[in-house]
Amino acid sequence: MSVDKKNGFTILELLLVLSLIAIVSAVSFPVFSNFVRQNFVSSAALSVVTGLEHARSRGLMDMLVPIATFTHGTGNYEIASKSFLLENDYRFSWSSGIDGSKKAFEFGTKGELLGYPDTQSLRIFAVQGGANVFIATTGMISWSAEN
Repeated sequence: MSVDKKNGFTILELLLVLSLIAIVSAVSFPVFSNFVRQNFVSSAALSVVTGLEHARSRGLMDMLVPIATFTHGTGNYEIASKSFLLENDYRFSWSSGIDGSKKAFEFGTKGELLGYPDTQSLRIFAVQGGANVFIATTGMISWSAEN
């Protein structure tokens, strides 16, 4: 007499696997969403830093005085007469600014910062988080993500 053995999974095994998938997904979602947020912040900050470094290098190479202008409350900025817009609804701000006010940075022919405003930093912010961009009087540019 032979016993028929059926291949497949029981309903209990399927429910166990599905519950494990649900638990792993629930645990990993906050980590993944934080990673995506940090990626958006990094992208916005690097876009601004790259533009500022380009303006600074133009001042060094072409013996020009390029100007970088940022508009408070918007994602609009202009570097050496070329307009840009930050993606993902990012906005610029600084402590003494009101919406629509502008902050301009001029880079000299030695790469230094000329005619800088009251502060040498910008805040980039959105729902996804924010970052601060710092411009030293020497012209060195750096940024850091907000916690």
